[in-house]
Amino acid sequence: MTNIIRRAFWFDDNKRPNVADVLEKAAGFEVDRLRFDDPEAINWPKITRAHAYCITSARDEVPDQYKCNAALLARCPDLLMVSTTGAGYDTVDLSACTAAGILAVNQAGANADAVAEHAMALLLAHAKRVVDLDRIMRDGGWSIRNSASTWELSGRTILLVGLGRVGRAMARRCLGFDLRVLAVDPATGPEALGVFFVDSGSDFQTMDDSMALYGDTGAAAISVSAFCMCCMCAAAYSRCRSRMRM
Repeated sequence: MTNIIRRAFWFDDNKRPNVADVLEKAAGFEVDRLRFDDPEAINWPKITRAHAYCITSARDEVPDQYKCNAALLARCPDLLMVSTTGAGYDTVDLSACTAAGILAVNQAGANADAVAEHAMALLLAHAKRVVDLDRIMRDGGWSIRNSASTWELSGRTILLVGLGRVGRAMARRCLGFDLRVLAVDPATGPEALGVFFVDSGSDFQTMDDSMALYGDTGAAAISVSAFCMCCMCAAAYSRCRSRMRM
């Protein structure tokens, strides 16, 4: 029986562990670790013979000649699939993949909890002025504790732009801190999350005004003093923000 070798390539971004670490341990796979700054004469012979392209979702990290678009697909006759390392497809032309019969997949939700926890840590650090107060204390400003102004999250409002896996994970954590959660997402409807949905055409520049909000508890008018957090990939946020006044 002939052994079938499946060839994949990955531009090493120094993250560990990564997809190449996993595939190299799997039987029947041959993985090429490439570098963006290597000469194209080294990279392209390995790219054009590959069956799978493992690509980052961060478009600013991928040079144009290595984005998964029609030009690249035309040079890869054996390519069967492209897999992004995140939820987004900013580095992949889905229409070109469809036209070429290439399967495009993502890793939605793989790091949603990690992203939400990090975002929550930043939100708390902002509300409690963790960074600047730490620096003041280290410089000997002990008396600042009597005059430092910080905020409690409880009772405040946060607007989540996007309610996908990261947005939902963030919403659950915000609700645990007794924040009132607003969400705008053109692809998602009200669900039993305790979240109020806001039309993406709303004027978010006047967050101190009463707004008509719709969620799983029905309609209500709420006066808000809010934080805003984007939980979408760049491409989806750009499409959503074009309808928002922020």
